[in-house]
Amino acid sequence: MHVVNRGVRFSVHFQFVLLLYSLCAVLISACGGAPPDAGTDAATLSTPVDAGTAQTILPTATVALDTAALPLDGSGQPIVARVNDAVVTLEEYQRTLARYRQQEYLFADDEALRAAVMGTLVEQRLIDQAAVQQNISISDDDLNRELSAYIEQAGGETGWSTWLVQNGYTDAEFRETLRDSLTVNRMRDQVTLVVLGELPQVRARHILVQDEALAALILAQVQAGGDFAALAAQHSIDQTSKDNGGDLGWFTREELTDETLAAVVFDLEPGALAGPVRSSLGYHIVQSLERGSRPVDEAKRPQLAQVFFDRWLNSLIESSAIEYYLEN
Repeated sequence: MHVVNRGVRFSVHFQFVLLLYSLCAVLISACGGAPPDAGTDAATLSTPVDAGTAQTILPTATVALDTAALPLDGSGQPIVARVNDAVVTLEEYQRTLARYRQQEYLFADDEALRAAVMGTLVEQRLIDQAAVQQNISISDDDLNRELSAYIEQAGGETGWSTWLVQNGYTDAEFRETLRDSLTVNRMRDQVTLVVLGELPQVRARHILVQDEALAALILAQVQAGGDFAALAAQHSIDQTSKDNGGDLGWFTREELTDETLAAVVFDLEPGALAGPVRSSLGYHIVQSLERGSRPVDEAKRPQLAQVFFDRWLNSLIESSAIEYYLEN
């Protein structure tokens, strides 16, 4: 058994992106266009169904499991993970894994694929739990309205039934996946409301070089009255800002991926210099130009919202009791 908070996460949207990709492929095929994917195995288009139970039969996930060693839930089903007071069953894990494999998404290896599936299922449990605490739920009317749109896109009930079979879903499984996706969207919208308002921002400029000694020399030249913009044009390896005097424009702290650099930049008073500051890119000479609370540029909102959502989700992972019962 592993009791861990994993540092590497996987997107909870991945399963639903997979679902929509498959639906689009079926719709293209149904309209007489190209087949779903020239690289897709023929078995993908002829997934068998057990006529007695109307249960789609997915390929068995090729994972060596000692199922006898797995703990059981209250109904006697083997479980592969426990997330606070919720569980992920072996059946759910295996069927989700089979869907990923069926669409032939590229992963570094099978271990990475299995980790992606487990990460997706665990994250969904965490988001569902947070939604309950926030009194966020998806009504049956909301679900049916969304589902009706997909059925219409598929050309009606017959086309929809075909899609479910080809992609390894029962009607109940698809409805649950759709409910999960809508829950994620609601939670994301709530968590990321902050990007619609004003956030602390800094306007700064920098000179980026690879050599620390050169950075120190440039800093000394600026401090002695040298022209920052001219030195940036001469030395900076940041091609996006060197010809603009090193000006980075306005940005939030969350846009900087290096926390050390972010701490330095956002601690500077306007006009102040700092450096050399080391980051993964090299050595920076930084000067703050302006600071204050400002509306977020609309073009930046989607990316910034993802940063806030990832941070929130990481906080859930770090504060939760997560137990894994499978070796990935």
